[in-house]
Amino acid sequence: MLRVWVQDCMTRIFPHSKVLENSDKNVFLRSAKNEVACFQIGITTTISRDLNNLKIQVSDMLSASGEVLPKENIEVLYAGFVPVHWHSAGNTESDLEGIAPGFYPDPLLPTLWREVDRVQFPNVISVWVRIRINDDIPSGNFKGNLNISCRAGEDTVNVELQVLPFALPKISHFLMTNWFLVGSILKFHKLEPLTERFWQVIERYAVNLADHRQNVVLTPLFCMSNIPKLIDGRTQGQLIDIVEKGSGQYEFDLHNLDRWIELFFRHG
Repeated sequence: MLRVWVQDCMTRIFPHSKVLENSDKNVFLRSAKNEVACFQIGITTTISRDLNNLKIQVSDMLSASGEVLPKENIEVLYAGFVPVHWHSAGNTESDLEGIAPGFYPDPLLPTLWREVDRVQFPNVISVWVRIRINDDIPSGNFKGNLNISCRAGEDTVNVELQVLPFALPKISHFLMTNWFLVGSILKFHKLEPLTERFWQVIERYAVNLADHRQNVVLTPLFCMSNIPKLIDGRTQGQLIDIVEKGSGQYEFDLHNLDRWIELFFRHG
């Protein structure tokens, strides 16, 4: 048996989540132009293997007067899970979400993390739907749907979006950032600092950060990796290369720092 429900984007859908009471398959969103509207879909079946061959098809969204918000503006992402060993200390139970230790939805992936012959756990899949409202979309109400199918059957989620008659600025002047720690990126992607492969990966992060309206980036002053390497008397992996030329005399090479700054400025 296939069961589907919609949920806002401010709470998580865990691999052990139950179908919400009075769950709905209709969602209503409001958004300004140049904004992104999001919601989640929870999908579960009685037998977890029936989630195999999951497919989600998106329609164009249409207004009553025939204007179109194209389906290319609608992105479907699948939540992957990461282990969380313990909750943050000092929080009341009402401030906590989920059970620790346990698996928490975190990365949003463009494809389902396991499509064929899935293992039995989990029997709940979380889908994140993101709708981009460009500034050329006319204000008004748009309606569309998402068709969900798997081995257990098919179902439909109906979406209504009210586009408000104003636009957010394309370039935000509200300064915002998240923790962008280069050492963790080096470790995760198995990168050596300041190689061409390093710059290619960092650029993809820069694009993604800007895509989420982040306009401040933490820039490492000293060594990026947790264990710095010394070669020819130089600490490797710093954006500023410092060489001691003599007693009390130093030379500073800003080439990599310039490249870092230009890369992030280029992507906003």
